[in-house]
Amino acid sequence: MKIHFLGTGAADWDWNSFPAGTRGSTSTLIDETLLIDAGTTGWDNLIRSHVDPGKISELIITHSHSDHFNIRNIEKIAEAAGKLKVRTSPQAAKRLRQTGNSHLVVEEIHWGDTFSFGRTKITVLPANHVLTDMKEESFHFLFDTPSCRWLYALDGGWMISAVRQMIEGKTLSLIVWDATSGEHYHDWRFADHNDLGMIDSMRIALTELKCIDNSTRHVFDHIALSLWPVSESERKQIAETHSGILAYDGMSLEI
Repeated sequence: MKIHFLGTGAADWDWNSFPAGTRGSTSTLIDETLLIDAGTTGWDNLIRSHVDPGKISELIITHSHSDHFNIRNIEKIAEAAGKLKVRTSPQAAKRLRQTGNSHLVVEEIHWGDTFSFGRTKITVLPANHVLTDMKEESFHFLFDTPSCRWLYALDGGWMISAVRQMIEGKTLSLIVWDATSGEHYHDWRFADHNDLGMIDSMRIALTELKCIDNSTRHVFDHIALSLWPVSESERKQIAETHSGILAYDGMSLEI
């Protein structure tokens, strides 16, 4: 399975002109056909990384904040693909259906749902990330492939008990972590986003629970411009200090 990180920035980047060196809004492509999130720069992310949007057949949305969910960009992807299946919350699904776009096939999802992507089972997990409509669910995703299990966990802060229970039973090969705050500790975003100290603490607990081990790879994503160093080399060094991989736009991993 190929994981292609198209956009890796939090919402405080300047996307008005989107100059080189600017991280795009968070978006990740799986095996060239399944896209996770299409927000403010969702279309531009594809063009920057030379991804053919016509190959994308499915889109799953973590939550409906604008840096993850942009209706016009979703429509552009759907029109390029001819048909796009979108799985999202009922509230976001309603907004997509109101467009009347015949290229969109919209399916509502909820915590605990499962669906298939080829030979991979994807489980919808609850994310600790509150939206304007507090009744709207936000999501993380657990991927069970024939050879491994991995977790896509952004946006969100900490890990709630239901998720801990749902990931037990098989060691995770990879976690893509919300690492919005970097080493900027005690920031108000702690309730919706992680800093690296929070991730360190969760990793210790998950190791004790045998949910991860020394072979598990940890990717730090959703990087805030204002909470990480300006220098990309400093950011990378901080990630390595915390035994993680700093995601960047265009990065690919095989799992």
